[in-house]
Amino acid sequence: MLSKYFACSALLFAYGSSVQATPILVNSTGDAGPGNCTSICTLRDALTGAAPSGDTIGFALSLPNTITLSQGELVIGKSVTVQGPGAAQLAISAGTTSRVLNVSSGSVAVIGLTVRDGSVTGGNGSSGTAHTGQSGTGGTNAGGGCINVGSLAVLTVRQVDLRNCSARGGSGGDAGSGTDGDSFTNGGNGGSGAAGAQGNGGAISVSGSLTLIDSSVTNAASYAGVGGHGGDGGVGGFFAHNGNGGVGGPGGHARGGAIFVDTGASLWIENTTIASDHADAGNGGTGGAATSSLTSIHGGVGGSGGNAYAGLVYVAASAALADLEFSTLANGSLTLGNGGQGGIGSGGAQSGLAGVNGSRFGNAVSVQTSINALSSAVVGGGPATLCDPSTAFTVPVGAANLDEDSSCTGFTQHGTFAQLFLPANLSTVWIGYVPVYHSAVIDAAANCNDLNGQPVSADQHGTPRPQGSQCDIGAIEADYIFFDGFE
Repeated sequence: MLSKYFACSALLFAYGSSVQATPILVNSTGDAGPGNCTSICTLRDALTGAAPSGDTIGFALSLPNTITLSQGELVIGKSVTVQGPGAAQLAISAGTTSRVLNVSSGSVAVIGLTVRDGSVTGGNGSSGTAHTGQSGTGGTNAGGGCINVGSLAVLTVRQVDLRNCSARGGSGGDAGSGTDGDSFTNGGNGGSGAAGAQGNGGAISVSGSLTLIDSSVTNAASYAGVGGHGGDGGVGGFFAHNGNGGVGGPGGHARGGAIFVDTGASLWIENTTIASDHADAGNGGTGGAATSSLTSIHGGVGGSGGNAYAGLVYVAASAALADLEFSTLANGSLTLGNGGQGGIGSGGAQSGLAGVNGSRFGNAVSVQTSINALSSAVVGGGPATLCDPSTAFTVPVGAANLDEDSSCTGFTQHGTFAQLFLPANLSTVWIGYVPVYHSAVIDAAANCNDLNGQPVSADQHGTPRPQGSQCDIGAIEADYIFFDGFE
């Protein structure tokens, strides 16, 4: 649990700095830079000019307002606090043209903002040259549509609304057709299509350390790239046969519609709602065609479809730490990749087999190591179980968590989304699901402490905990005045 202590210490230091230090004040919603912030100061100017050891950046803008990035992502490679006026008051948007924040190093805190409309796309692979049998090359992975946390970075995100973020892996390159033969030379086989790339974390990709507290992540998506098409078989000479069609490339895997946590990274989620995010795997490429009078010649096999892991939160094997406390994970969804069509065979050649479809793993959570869970709810669903069967939860003795379909190991309470929570308008800033009257999550937490034994005194929106006899499960504390029998 030491990583959590370090993250918490970084948060307290950053939050304290925002109160005690004289901040650098952003007074322009433009995106020019770098400037020196003597008269006009954009956020990009302020980040460039901040000292490397703990400056605070504040805002002197008319509110509510939006800073729209036009110069690409904001790169932060130093310890700094960005102290916003509130998620409903100020948004930083990339306008879907880039990622919003790339935190490469340092202890960074981002507080009281909306971060939205970020998008990253991996490069597509190149195609093989025709008549060479050359295979395509793979696309490049993409992750962290709104925020990327580098391996040397410690990031705390508090009272932040993340929304409308996407990461899309590149497509695999198509293969070249097989070589053509002369009079007595057989045609060459078509090359193999390349694999589609992965989409990892539609909203956030973490290689370092992330603390996500009193926040929300909605409408994010990770998309994997499609596999490249197999090359057609080459034409044989007059006394020779044609080549076989090449194999289609496999579709890429999508991992974490909202959050992807890489090997060696750490994640702490508390008082946070993660909802309505999805992970869409890539389709396999079509096999190459073949034409011949010989039945032994065949079209290429279609590429296999990619797998979709975790509509909401994915944690890779050997992650350093993963905690989920007093949070609500709801309505994640997955789309598997379809297998590619087999290559067409004609003139006596056999058609290739279709590729196999991918699979879905964890409509909400897929953890390849273990994750600590306390006083949290995992609800809403699609065709897959909410929790990937490979996910191992560590639940303190006597602690209570709730899931909808009994797929999260160690969760002792169960109920559907409709039974537990009021619907929420996803366009509302800083979304949170309020428990319905008499919901099973009300007063259901074993106690009001976090996994370190420290009191959790308020919910995601600042409502004091507890409101009844005990704290509620999930990110939002119900504050029904007449709940305890007096109606």
